[in-house]
Amino acid sequence: MSTRPKVFLIDGSGYIFRAYYAIRPLSTREGLPTNAVIGFARMIGKLLRDKKPAYLGMVFDSPEKTFRHKIYDLYKANRDAPPEDLIPQFGLIREFTASMDIPVLAAPGFEADDIIATLAQKATDSGYEVVVVSADKDLMQLVRPGVEMYDPMKDKTYGPDEVIEKFGVPAHLVADALALAGDSSDNIPGVPKVGPKSAAKLIVEFGDVEQVIEGVATREKPKAFERSVLENTELARLSKQLTVLSYEAPVPLDEEALRYTSPNPEKLAPFLEKIEAHTLRKDL
Repeated sequence: MSTRPKVFLIDGSGYIFRAYYAIRPLSTREGLPTNAVIGFARMIGKLLRDKKPAYLGMVFDSPEKTFRHKIYDLYKANRDAPPEDLIPQFGLIREFTASMDIPVLAAPGFEADDIIATLAQKATDSGYEVVVVSADKDLMQLVRPGVEMYDPMKDKTYGPDEVIEKFGVPAHLVADALALAGDSSDNIPGVPKVGPKSAAKLIVEFGDVEQVIEGVATREKPKAFERSVLENTELARLSKQLTVLSYEAPVPLDEEALRYTSPNPEKLAPFLEKIEAHTLRKDL
């Protein structure tokens, strides 16, 4: 069993929508919607109780467009506006995080995933183990010795074996699998006629996107999906640029700031009063 300290990096942006849809609509007597913030708070409470993290950071997306939008202006263009009753809860979730004394990590032009990737690399280089708290398949490309993923809503941990079980390829080739098959949730085009199973088959046989392109070019009688790779090489390369995470986010690994002990009751109590969530005090 490893004795290295663990840094928990929470994909805050990823959990906001999950929390919103997991809890029935709720609001205060004055009509302030609260279901997402209450679901989010319960998830954090479970994490603190179960894992007792010594180092903890909350990572959020920034509102600015990212470098991926510059590469492909239709990136995430298919997403609807957030539900009306969720919009006021974004600020409440930030308030909740502050009331828990959990440090927030963000960087303009970079998504939460890129910040997590950068900090995971810096933390492992500094002798820590990393637990990425998320259910986002894009983050599974980070899994390796010293980095695991944990989904507190399912109470499921993803190591290298679980990633292979999910994608059919090892974690370091997850970005290539997503690039070939496309990802409708992020509006990543992928290669026409290549689905998740055929992407995994190509990657297991040849390797990453470039090796797949070289490999299918040697086929005497390529199948339809293999021909599609040859006909759409630039689309495959573009999609890989969109799926692979950046390790260049301008965020320092501040070990003291990430050190976590417990919530501050003097900050937390007024916030729970504001959202009329008195039963959460036990959870937190």
